[in-house]
Amino acid sequence: MRLPVHRVSDWPACTPIARDPRRQTPDSSQSQRGSALFVVMGYLAVIMIMSGAFFALLHVTLRHGNAAQWRQVCLNVAEGGMDKALAELRVNRDAYRGEARTAVGDGEFSVEVTPQGRDGYRIVSTGCLRYDRFVSAQARITAEVTLGRNGNIDNLRWLEVKSW
Repeated sequence: MRLPVHRVSDWPACTPIARDPRRQTPDSSQSQRGSALFVVMGYLAVIMIMSGAFFALLHVTLRHGNAAQWRQVCLNVAEGGMDKALAELRVNRDAYRGEARTAVGDGEFSVEVTPQGRDGYRIVSTGCLRYDRFVSAQARITAEVTLGRNGNIDNLRWLEVKSW
């Protein structure tokens, strides 16, 4: 079966459809005004998300910076405890075995002195920061020291420096 072939001249003439004067079409400015609201809301949402991410990153950065500063303060306090222990050992090496929770600056330190051999000592100094009875940071220094007969330090060897 063969399909009939139609030519363009066979088609009826196209006549324009008459518009109803009572029906009003929306003005193009009115339809754009509604879409502008959605665009503005989209921009505001993007700006809010970006500012939230910025403030979250700022919070993390400040927290890490403060933690590093607190660890450094604790390390300095522990070094102060180590210096005090060395000074006490030089004056009276037989009686000094350490001290606990001695306040200095913003923190406190504890020192433990253990004799090793005739003139050797192992010193463990722990510095910490406390805020409202809670320890916010700590640092521990472990060293071995050998004192001479006249009280001078013959050998000082740092074994471990740890902060948390």
